[in-house]
Amino acid sequence: MSCQFFTRTEENIETTTGYPDFDTIANDGVFGKITFSEDNVPDLSTKPTTKAISDNGLYLAIALADNLKVYSGEKDFSSLIMEIPLEKPLYSMKFSNTGRFLQTFQQFSVNKEENEGLKNCTVYDVINNKKLYEYTNKSLDNWHLTFNKNDTFVIQLSNNRKSMKFIKLNKNCDNLSFDLSENIYNTFNFANSIENFEISPNCNQPPIVATFTPVKSGKPASLQIWVTSSLPNKKPIEQAVNTKTFFAVDSCIFYWNAKGTTVLGKTSTNFNSNSYNGENKLYLLSHISNQALLLTSSKDSGPIHDINWNVDGLSFAVNFGYMPSKTVFYNTKGDVIKQMEPDKKNTILHSPNGKYVLIAGWGNLAGAVDIFDITDNYKKIVSFEQSNINFVEWSPSGEFLLMAITSPRLRVDNVIKILHFSGKLVYIKEFKELLQCGWRLKDLKSKDPVYNFKDAKLKIHHHFTVTQYKIKNAGKEPNPGAPKKPATSWRASRGKVSSGLFEPGASSGSGSFAAKRQANAKKTVPGAVPGAVPVSNKKTPTNKNGGETKKEELTPEKKVLRNLLKVYHGIQKIKEKQAAGERLELTQISKLEREEFVIKELKAVGWNGSDTA
Repeated sequence: MSCQFFTRTEENIETTTGYPDFDTIANDGVFGKITFSEDNVPDLSTKPTTKAISDNGLYLAIALADNLKVYSGEKDFSSLIMEIPLEKPLYSMKFSNTGRFLQTFQQFSVNKEENEGLKNCTVYDVINNKKLYEYTNKSLDNWHLTFNKNDTFVIQLSNNRKSMKFIKLNKNCDNLSFDLSENIYNTFNFANSIENFEISPNCNQPPIVATFTPVKSGKPASLQIWVTSSLPNKKPIEQAVNTKTFFAVDSCIFYWNAKGTTVLGKTSTNFNSNSYNGENKLYLLSHISNQALLLTSSKDSGPIHDINWNVDGLSFAVNFGYMPSKTVFYNTKGDVIKQMEPDKKNTILHSPNGKYVLIAGWGNLAGAVDIFDITDNYKKIVSFEQSNINFVEWSPSGEFLLMAITSPRLRVDNVIKILHFSGKLVYIKEFKELLQCGWRLKDLKSKDPVYNFKDAKLKIHHHFTVTQYKIKNAGKEPNPGAPKKPATSWRASRGKVSSGLFEPGASSGSGSFAAKRQANAKKTVPGAVPGAVPVSNKKTPTNKNGGETKKEELTPEKKVLRNLLKVYHGIQKIKEKQAAGERLELTQISKLEREEFVIKELKAVGWNGSDTA
């Protein structure tokens, strides 16, 4: 796993390398500390007014009362790459998609002499450490400019939300100014004020924009797609290429595919006569075919819980309906590809390599997680449970999952977990209060392989933090993150299972292994009295006083230590065979590779180097 992940608390931010090392670097005190004066009054001068982390986790911005600092680094946030003095404190900051541009917002004020608003919004070029553009915005809502995915285009929405201007940034980005008409690449003029918009993620073409206009003055609401011209055009574009109109809609969220050809619009009403919680519908629109299809409506099919596109942009999944909900996969034409069996799920997430899809049930659901192989006709490959999760993200390679419980969603049991996509828990760390986390360097292009489930799951082993967690929470959460039986294994629905045996009276196939064990269990010893308890030939250990010797109760730490020592001793025997010149099997070589990690786990549970537990 080539990537790192970060965790942010109120006091500091940490970066951790991925599997198998999981080395953590803490930037303690990077957010400043509150000091107290003699009269016990807190001094907040060193306390940040606001802070921001770029989406790729590469840049960290901290705004203090009198200065702005931006940090970065390949392994942590130890490198100060930009520092700007401030005359007034900042109230909000936002990075562009790549992290190159940082936008800041100060409280709006008016120049009394000239009776005009002062420029309170600023755009900085973080890489080149320079100020690019200043402008005025009164409201903290939607105050920032919008960049496309690779930061080659920047968009400004007018204050009345009836106009949208585009700039195509040059190499030095010194043309980022909407005050000069020669910088404007394209302009959209809308008949009515738009509520929100979303830019297509395809960076190989000029931006394509989906907009939502709410109901106003008897005019219907609309979903529209606007196409930017391929060359600079000074004449404003005033006609959308695709429009879908309707009434009784309050809001809309857009979901573009990666190709920028198709967009999903999830519309919502806050309240209607049919439902106290309102109603939502899902529309599919395209600027290629000009289609506008209604896929599902909560009035007919139940609420829409989640929507997620596959990375290839050719298919998407929708989870909807009352529990147990449905998960349906569609192509870009709106045709059904696959419909899963109804289940208590509300979350969908495709892997970055497009091979797997995660379907889970969180929030007020039990936390069941299923992973399916899309390339094998959506075959379920593994199931496991992780409860109370409110954040999940695939690693850029698609081999690991980052799951977390963060605040303020939950104020207790904040934790971050790294799981192999087979369901095996490989790393865990608890926090008093975890505010943010995510993978770093997500946008760096790498040729990571498409991992095969069967091959990969056998080679993965957990970090010693998992062992520590198990010991600490012994009896609370047995074997956290342990995968359930794969879908191809036998199911226990045919009979109750206890200790690996079917209970008497349970039905089973006559030729099954369990049935034979059940039959053998009923056999009696020849010559024995019916109903008598068989006599064991084993002698019961006794002490010097003639009483039975009680077996020593092992603590969870000693149990773990004992098991780890068995593995350690086994590795030492294999090393002796290797030293003697014996040819080792692949399984033996694999065990040798685990020696370092076994030793780390032994030390984590207090091993002093002795051979006994």
